[in-house]
Parts: sequence; structure tokens; C-alpha cells
Amino acid sequence: MKIKICVLALLALAAFPPSIPAQEMLPGGNVYGPKAGFNISAPEGWVVDNESGKGQDLPCVLYPKGSSRSDAKTVMYAKLAGPQWEDVNAFVAMAIKEMKATHGTPKEKIASGKTKDGFPYFINEYPATKTYAQWERVGYVQLFAAVAYIVLSSRDQASYGKDSDALEKVLKTLVYFDPKSEATIGQFYAHRYSNLLDQHADAQIETLLTEWREKAPKDPEAWITSANYYFKERQMMMSTGEEAGSISSEQSKENIKRAADLLQEATTKFPDRLDIWCGLASIYQESGDFDNELSTLKEMVAYAREHPAQLKWEGKPLSEPDKFVPEKVHSYGLYYEEKDRAEDDKRWFQIAKLAVQQYPESVRVLFNLANRSAEIKDFWSARKHFEEALKLDPNGKYAQEAKEALQKLKKIGIWLTPSLQAKDIVTDKSPDGNFALRIQLPKEAGDEPKVGMINLPTEEAVLELDCGPHCYEGNAKPKLVWFSDSQRVAYYSPHEHGGGTQVYFRRGSSFEEVQLPTIPNLKFPRKGSVDEQAITKISEPKRWLGSGALVLHQEQERLVAGSAAQKVTIGFDKHGHGSVLKVEVKNVVEDALVKDPQLLVLPEETAYFRVIASDSINDLTVRVSDRDGKLHQGDNETTIEFRGAKARLVDVGKVNLQIDNNIPGKQIHRDVVVERTATRGLYGAKIQIEPGDWNMKISYDGPHGKGETTFPVPAE
Repeated sequence: MKIKICVLALLALAAFPPSIPAQEMLPGGNVYGPKAGFNISAPEGWVVDNESGKGQDLPCVLYPKGSSRSDAKTVMYAKLAGPQWEDVNAFVAMAIKEMKATHGTPKEKIASGKTKDGFPYFINEYPATKTYAQWERVGYVQLFAAVAYIVLSSRDQASYGKDSDALEKVLKTLVYFDPKSEATIGQFYAHRYSNLLDQHADAQIETLLTEWREKAPKDPEAWITSANYYFKERQMMMSTGEEAGSISSEQSKENIKRAADLLQEATTKFPDRLDIWCGLASIYQESGDFDNELSTLKEMVAYAREHPAQLKWEGKPLSEPDKFVPEKVHSYGLYYEEKDRAEDDKRWFQIAKLAVQQYPESVRVLFNLANRSAEIKDFWSARKHFEEALKLDPNGKYAQEAKEALQKLKKIGIWLTPSLQAKDIVTDKSPDGNFALRIQLPKEAGDEPKVGMINLPTEEAVLELDCGPHCYEGNAKPKLVWFSDSQRVAYYSPHEHGGGTQVYFRRGSSFEEVQLPTIPNLKFPRKGSVDEQAITKISEPKRWLGSGALVLHQEQERLVAGSAAQKVTIGFDKHGHGSVLKVEVKNVVEDALVKDPQLLVLPEETAYFRVIASDSINDLTVRVSDRDGKLHQGDNETTIEFRGAKARLVDVGKVNLQIDNNIPGKQIHRDVVVERTATRGLYGAKIQIEPGDWNMKISYDGPHGKGETTFPVPAE
């Protein structure tokens, strides 16, 4: 079985001392004892054999290439002195004394030096005697409270003369390690595993991997290597062995399950290792178990959201987890995008939506989700995700493509009011995961969105919420702001001139609205008439404090009185009775009247026209309005207003308006004269029209750049 995402491959092994990279140790041999360990490498023309001497307590044997331990004229073997020997001189004195009868008196310290990592060594020579035919020399190394030694033994003097220099070359490669370190233990087992894998020693491998996990319970590589073996290597052994034809699918499934179980266990032991989570998801993906794949990704994302600073990939800390995690999750969805089955489309969307819901600021994920939505003709979702991507990164890598895609959607008439399939948007989930806001977009022209709170597990409606015709338009979106215990929630509903807030308390399985207290009036910079109405009026919930108090942002803009804002903190008792705890006046950076005194000459009645049609152009909202919100046969006095952030009027320069209609047998096209008013961002137009369905095209060119939009409008 092919692994698409190679996350289970043997990862880089932990380093020993910082100056000695671990990869330098892999070609050599390890000698492992209770108090010390060391690694040596073979000099040129020699090989290291870690297997042939095991039965004789010789863990590391060296001999010339092209020979074997049994027929080589010269061999070397490396060992550690018994744990009772901590001083090299005491050990050598004992060895000379015990070997004197057989070997005679050696030539002491014929050479000396230091190992690769700085430990001192010296060499004693033991020529052949009448009672011992071998020509030998021994290198002794003083380690930390331990003694290492390497013996070179030749069958004859000629071979000894030829090969004896190799001993000092080996000594200079020696590197000490602490056998109690899990990194060291892991290095030892990884090297043994590699050797057994080359030998296809299947039975020994399984024993070794089990022992590795037992001896190094804090080493994630033990679980990664084990899972990789059962999922990948063992499948290869089974399929290429002599009895491959007799292997049943049950055996393959059993090994896949063992691999998955090992990584599942590893995610609980090493949850910060995202590569382990992804490895588990890959196993489920490749074996066709989508439910467990999605469940694994959800668990991984939940942990990543709660512990972003702890996350690692292949043992290295992640510098940008909020970028890395959603793109990694999204890559699993791309696996299904390449397939051509209906169920795979659903799987792709489930994974993509997981990434977007948990990481809503991932531009790449939003862009891909928008493209895919457009491909399957889910144009509402396509528009929504393209706009969100542009809002996050208006000049980034995907910005131009997103803008072009939005223009195409407009040209084919998929925008605000054409017939559309109803689409549920579920957002603003409660902290306990039981409730959320559901927005049902309109099916037909003229319909209003339906907004309410639902019970997530059952998908049943809990509470119907107010949402006017413009509450899901442009940057205006309804939202729920939850208190941490999920027992209190504030609902914000935008409208064409701002937005308002309602507060609900949970009572059993339902929610009950509680009345907000009387809030002190805003302090405006100038005095207007008592009954002066607001052009914009915003009361938006920002957050709940730990005490259970709600923080509101209030803002108003009036023609004469100017602009004012304040932050209000409202406390509630257990019965839901509210009281104002604090009011903090906020400075309004832009006062429309100060910037443009001509605002005063705006006819009062035009400020309260009703909207005929509205749309977004770039980062602006354009609205066409008249007295009753409808176009009638004959002349219609209308206003066109452009609003930006916080619903403020924006001067866009020259504005053009065209209307057209294809009446059977008679095509009508009219250019409508648009005139500036005394108010910045507000334009007037007299539209002459007959009953029927019309297309209205509005464009502008000026200080806010260029933009245009087309939308349908009916006339009575």
C-alpha cells in the first residue's frame, strides 16, 4: 500500500553531544554497558560486524573487507571493562598480571592520544610467545567512571605488521555516550532495527521493537518506527516473500490495525508531536477509514488550538502553528478532491470546513474552499469564502484570482437576489459545543435570511432571532457572543443603518431574553435637535468578562450633533436583571461634520429613504433608495449612497448609472444622470422606468479607486 503523505518514515534520530551529530554514528558499531557506552567507526578498508560475535559477548567486531570474522588474518573487537573497573590504570595492571603467564610482559604505552570527543587513550603491545601464537595490541580508554578497550589480534607477524595501524585509527573515531539517556537507548535500538531490516529478520524485529518501547517509554521514535514497520515494511515483506500468494487480506488488515493502534497510543503519550497525529490520519486515509481519519484530525486540531506553543513536527518546534496546522489539515482534503466520486466531494468539504472553522484566517484554505464551492455550483458559499479571503489579505497571493472569480459570479447573475438554493451556515458555537447560530440564506428574490439558535447534536431549532433584509450583506453579519459557561449569550443583528444587541439567559433547555438596562445617552460634540435621528446607530456586544458582565460598544452618527461612541459594561444578577456598571466615553477619530460642513445642508427626509437594492463593491456597500423602497412606473427620485467601515459615507468621485431590460420585441437601455448632493458619498438620480424586471449597473471612478456592480431590480 502506497503512503501518499510520508509521515511515518524513520525520522532523524536524536543527537548525542552537540558537536557529534547522530548521523555520524550510524555507520559504525555501538558497545553498550550498564555505566557507559561508546560508538566506533571502521577505518577505510574495514567493516563493522555487530552480529557474529554476540554469542561470545563480542558486541562489535571489525575485520578487513572481503573477509569474515572466521577467516580474517586480523580482527578487532571492542568491549567495556566490567562495571567494577572505573580507573583505566587499575584495570590494565590487573590485565597484565593475569595475562603474564601466557602473554609475557607487554610493551606499554607504545602510542597515546585522544578519542574523537577528547577522552585519553594509550596502546599496549603483546607480541606472540611460545605459549600464545597471536600478535596483539590493545587500546585502553578512560571514560567517565568506566574503561573501554579495543583488541587487535593477528594470526601472524606479517599480518600484524600490515594491519596494526588500524587500531589507532579506530580509537580516534570513538565517541562516548551515556547509556541511561533515552536518546542513547533510541540510537542503539534504531541501529539494531536497521541491521535486522537489512537481514529480513522478521521475528527478531518484532521482539526488538517491543523491547525498544519498553526500555524507552519516552522516546516517540520507538512508536513511529514500530508503526512504520507494521504499516509499510511488513506489507512489503509479505508481498515479496516466497509465500506471497498465500497472504490473506486479513493479515494485511491486522498489520494496519497494529500500526494504527501504536500511533493512537503515541498520540496520548506525545500529543505535541503533530507528525504522529498526521501519521495516524494517513493510515486511516490509505485504508479507507474516513470516519477515524476525520476524528483524528478533529482531535489534533483541538489539541493544537489549546497548546499552540507546545507543537512540534518531527521533534522540532513549530514557529507558525496557526498557518501550518490548517494547511496540513487541508492537505488531507486535497486527497479526496482528486477523486471523482460524490462521497469524496463530501469528505473533502468536511475536512476543508474543519480547517476553516478552527482557523478562519487561513487565506489559502478559504480560497481553495471557494473554488471548490464554485465548481459544484454552490455559488453562495463560493462568494462567501472569496470575500472572506479578500478581507483577510486584499493584496496577497490569491487576491487577484479571488476578485476575478467574484466578477464572474456577478456576470452570470449569481449575487444577491436571483433564485438560489437555500444554504445553511452554522457558526458561533457555544463553548460547551451544544448550541450554535444557524443562518438560512434566501431561496428567492425578495426573501429575507432566517436566523436562529439551534441545538447542535439534534439540529433542532431552539430560538428564532430577528434578522432584517440586510442583516447578512457585505461585511454585515449576525453573530452570537457567548459567556464561558454557555448559559449567557448576546446576539448582534446588523441592519441597514447599524446594528443592535439582545441578551439571552439559558433556562433549562431554552433561552429567555433579558432586558438591557437604560444606558446613559451618548455625549455628542455638538447640540442637535431633541428629535434628531441617527444616520448610523450601532450597539454591538464585544465580550463577556469573567464576572459575567457584558461589554458593549455603542456608536452613533447624526447630521448635526456629530459622532459619538462609548464602551458600556453591564452586570447581571442570577435572575437576569441588568445594571450599568461602567461607561467609558470613546474618542471618535473622524467626525463627518468637521471634515465636511456641507453635511448640514442634506435634506432631512432623504436620510430616511428605504432601500430598493444593495450590494458590495470592493470594500464598500452601495445602496439605492427612495421613499418607499420600490421603483414605480414613471419618474423616481432616488439616492445612491456609498458606505465604508462602520457604515460611514465615502466619496467615490464620478458615479455612472445604467438600466436595461430585454422586453420581447423591444430592447431598452438608458443612461441615467447621477448628480452629487451636498453630502459626501450621497448621490441623487431621477430614474424613468416602466413596469418589469430591470438590471441596474452602477460604477464609480474617483478617490476610492474604481468599481462596478450589476444587480436586478423590479419596477411596479
